[in-house]
Amino acid sequence: MNLAIQSYEAWRRQPGLDETLAKELLAMEGEAEKYAFFSLAVLELLPLMGFEPDILHCHDWQTGLIPVLLKTRYSRLNIKTVFTIHNLKYQGIYGIELLKDLMGLDDSLFTSKGLEFYGGASFIKGGLVFADKLTTVSRTYAQETKTEFYGERMDGVLRSRDKDYIGILNGIDYNEYNPQTDPLIAA
Repeated sequence: MNLAIQSYEAWRRQPGLDETLAKELLAMEGEAEKYAFFSLAVLELLPLMGFEPDILHCHDWQTGLIPVLLKTRYSRLNIKTVFTIHNLKYQGIYGIELLKDLMGLDDSLFTSKGLEFYGGASFIKGGLVFADKLTTVSRTYAQETKTEFYGERMDGVLRSRDKDYIGILNGIDYNEYNPQTDPLIAA
């Protein structure tokens, strides 16, 4: 937490910086710490539990560092990942130095082909670049997010992963999967 306090103090000293904005930046930095720690905790906990899944299914920016870590620091675990986008607008963008400090990741990961995103570092981009497969909430949204208009500046990344990217409709077909009429479900 000392890092966040030091950063907040540095922001507060910037001439003309609004106090409200400085507090928002501090809160955002706390989110980076929380989800970076969560990602590490997930991967540290698996061996302690004696559990190595074949696949980890990660959702949205909060889990975007898990595929990155599985391809780098935790590659010995040999776990594949599926990364699902629910809303591409939320990307978990933080300072590169902060993410380096939190995760101890190599400089080579902070390029345009890695975590770097317009001068910052993006958790969701980590998931999009490093996951084995990508999904989203519908076929339509999968197509839309590959366009400049809906792609939230990630459209190029998604187009480059087109063969690994699929839309799966949210929800369930209650006519097909009806427990009252399905002969495979005991009443």
